[in-house]
Amino acid sequence: MIPDNGDKLTNPEGKKVAIFQKLQHKGYSFLAPTGAFTGGYLATGQALRQAKDVITICIEGTKHIMADKKATADRVADAKPKLTGWRKFMLDFGPLLVFFITFRLRPGEEGVFLATGTFMVAILIAAIYSKMKLGHVSTMHKFTFLVVMVMGGLTLYLQDETFVKMKLTVINGFFALALLIGMMRGQLYIKMIMELAFDLPDTAWRTLTRNYAIFFVAIALLNEFIWRTQSTEFWVNFKTFGYMGINFVFILAHMPMLMKHIPEEMLEEDKD
Repeated sequence: MIPDNGDKLTNPEGKKVAIFQKLQHKGYSFLAPTGAFTGGYLATGQALRQAKDVITICIEGTKHIMADKKATADRVADAKPKLTGWRKFMLDFGPLLVFFITFRLRPGEEGVFLATGTFMVAILIAAIYSKMKLGHVSTMHKFTFLVVMVMGGLTLYLQDETFVKMKLTVINGFFALALLIGMMRGQLYIKMIMELAFDLPDTAWRTLTRNYAIFFVAIALLNEFIWRTQSTEFWVNFKTFGYMGINFVFILAHMPMLMKHIPEEMLEEDKD
């Protein structure tokens, strides 16, 4: 009988110890936990059988260790606080709604500057709220915050609404460029963001990444066309409702593909 290792089996390091104890129990001798044998065996057949035992036990141990690491990573991911429902919506689109309401209360050129200032304050509050509730601010929100502060600051300092109107172009253009460069380098950034929620094959992730890149380019071009050819009021309405609506339509168009690849664990949790 192989001795019970108790708590050693509850963590990867303990499993390594258990593997070497199991090998020693079979009659092997080690200088260190590296697998260096101290003695040879004269019988070739016996040596081959013992080598096979070593390989089999090590493979089994490695599988257990990797399974433990994956389970630990899953537990850490599950333990991270998440925002859902209206809180998630307000974190993403709340500052935009503040911009729209402020402009509506005071339309015209002065309203644009006032709305820009309140928009900057609102996005700062959203970043602080994210840090307090989630413990971090996402990379996407950090970049958006940076662009808003720079373009909004230029708008207020130079009293030129061109900069705040170009913000949507800059953000979406950057996202498209980042996704395309990532694809050329074999990195699927959309997968990194969404893989905890969806278990898609790499071909599907590449398709989704490509579609998002095209979508961001289209939004950037559309924004340029609208602010250069339409009134400020029309642009504000597009920025608030048109932009959100296009986002929702894009997401809904991809939901059938995404729903096919929701991990079974998440479906079981929803049933419970």
